[in-house]
Amino acid sequence: KTETEDAGKKEASTYDTFACFCKDTTVEKSDAIKSEQDNIDEFAATLEEQTGISNAKQHETEELGEMIRTLDKEMAEITARREKEKAKYEVTAADLSKAVSSLEGAIADMQAGKGASFLQAKKGIRKSIAIADALDLSPKQQRAITAFLQADSDDAPEGDFAFHGDDVIATLQDLEKEFKAKKAEVD
Repeated sequence: KTETEDAGKKEASTYDTFACFCKDTTVEKSDAIKSEQDNIDEFAATLEEQTGISNAKQHETEELGEMIRTLDKEMAEITARREKEKAKYEVTAADLSKAVSSLEGAIADMQAGKGASFLQAKKGIRKSIAIADALDLSPKQQRAITAFLQADSDDAPEGDFAFHGDDVIATLQDLEKEFKAKKAEVD
């Protein structure tokens, strides 16, 4: 009996130790499980939040990419248009510069009264008239100068030329002013 009681007490003591171990371990393990579950929930929420942010950034990146493509296309169109305008400007500016210099030469020749250079003056004036016609400048002056140019220099006496020459020089000077104003406007 004593032996059985001693064995029972030993077993009870071992059971109490085992029960305390189980109780302590169960509480510890339950707390660890609860803590890790909280971490899992927190990580899942963070992952969901970061996924949302990533999707928003991806959408924003796509929108910005589309905007860049649109702006690149617009820049290419504007650049092409500016190149055309530049080419047109260069042609117009060159024509106007040449017309001004032709008129200046013709006016200088006519004012100097060089009869031999009358034909050269006519050529310069014709070029200037063609440019004025292309630029839609001063139709009344063009008519007066064209009438002068149609007169044959061999048929016109010297005195008649001198009389009409002052009118033509004044008309050419007016046309030169218009060319210079048009050149300034184009520039």
